[in-house]
Amino acid sequence: MDAPSETERSFRIDLAGTHDLDALAALEAVVFDPPWSPGQLAAALEAPPPGADAGPLTLVIRAGDALAGYALFQRVLDEAELLRLAIGPEHRRRGLGARLLEVGLARLAELGVVRCHLEVAASNQPAIGLYELFGFVPSGLRRGYYPDGDDALLMQRAAPPPGRHES
Repeated sequence: MDAPSETERSFRIDLAGTHDLDALAALEAVVFDPPWSPGQLAAALEAPPPGADAGPLTLVIRAGDALAGYALFQRVLDEAELLRLAIGPEHRRRGLGARLLEVGLARLAELGVVRCHLEVAASNQPAIGLYELFGFVPSGLRRGYYPDGDDALLMQRAAPPPGRHES
């Protein structure tokens, strides 16, 4: 068995809760322009009832007690959309986004999700590269979508067929 990586030793992933709202809002303000409002974030923290066919899945990654990043997926039946993936600037380039994406996609698969969608700024090459590593492929383009005029690249990923595992 391989020794745990630095990321696995130093960081932990949990389901987000309402107690994370202030830290999520602070991270939003640093990472996104425009950021989501606290009300939008609070709605994303409302866990669906057990057995529900739809609802958010919000994961946080922590360095000790501090929030290092988060991923927010919205699930409807057998599809999901990655709405937010944010890593604080001081924690970037350490594999945290990949770890959040890996855990989130695995949890979605456990819930029966077979396809995941996302949109990303077409100029955000580091994020696009990460998504491609996880099997996301371009599926469309929204020209001039973002306030700064950047295009939104639409991407999607189909889960591997049952019985086949990803490498």
